[in-house]
Amino acid sequence: AGKFLFVAEGTQGLVNVYKIGSGGALTGVPGTFNFVNGAGFQPPNIAAIAATPTVFPGIGVNGTQNSACSVPQNSPPTAQFQYAVDSANYVVYEFAVDTSTGALGNPPGTTVAPSFPTDQVPAGVAVDPCDRFVYVSNSQSNKVSAYTICTKVVVPTPCPRADGSLVAVPGSPFSLTGNANGAGPIAVDPYGNNVYVVGTLSNTVSPLKISPTSGALTAMSPAVVATGLEPKSIVIRGDDNWMFVSNYSGPSVSQYSIVPATGALTVAAPIPTDNYPWGLAVK
Repeated sequence: AGKFLFVAEGTQGLVNVYKIGSGGALTGVPGTFNFVNGAGFQPPNIAAIAATPTVFPGIGVNGTQNSACSVPQNSPPTAQFQYAVDSANYVVYEFAVDTSTGALGNPPGTTVAPSFPTDQVPAGVAVDPCDRFVYVSNSQSNKVSAYTICTKVVVPTPCPRADGSLVAVPGSPFSLTGNANGAGPIAVDPYGNNVYVVGTLSNTVSPLKISPTSGALTAMSPAVVATGLEPKSIVIRGDDNWMFVSNYSGPSVSQYSIVPATGALTVAAPIPTDNYPWGLAVK
């Protein structure tokens, strides 16, 4: 909702929270979560974080035609969660978000931040804007782990509690095809239909289609689209018409037009930048 900023602190093993005030001023928010894990865990390395949505995609021309969840009977989420991938221990952590203060805490009924196994060396995480699924890219195995978010009780499986916990999607993790290598930054389109994964070692983007019922991923054709050299981050414009990738050794930003109805990418001319571009944001 634009009220809080969450920052992954990498090898510090932290997720810091700031309240966004007047004029964009930031004020630190103390957390209450317990970051203790079982025997055999190394100090965590928080590689990426992603929060669940506060509202569903808006209903408009694109929303009506393309959104997987913008229908009148769907109510926006009432509970908020934050997911953080730990590249040292191959897990994704779950935190509850206090919607009044932004503070991170343990989910209801837990005494430590729950963790869920990923594949090898997770590097990126993205939450479906329809609050259904979480996707984690695994850089060493070149696979994407997919999870259902337990936002309502489905018994006997897969969700005994509506507590934001994660349950692996059948068939997960899903392998990237083509020459994709070094799966890193990952994004879900604003309408919850497609996933895009940056291949940091292959200089590619892999587009994948989301099954709206199961969350399973299927490669699109072509399986990969070229970026510039050493891509570092990815962002999709809110109307789902353009995607951008920063290229550290380009130096440039690759840009792609998107067909919202299919998720297909068309390469446009890259944008030259100053040296070593890294992060991206759109508003």
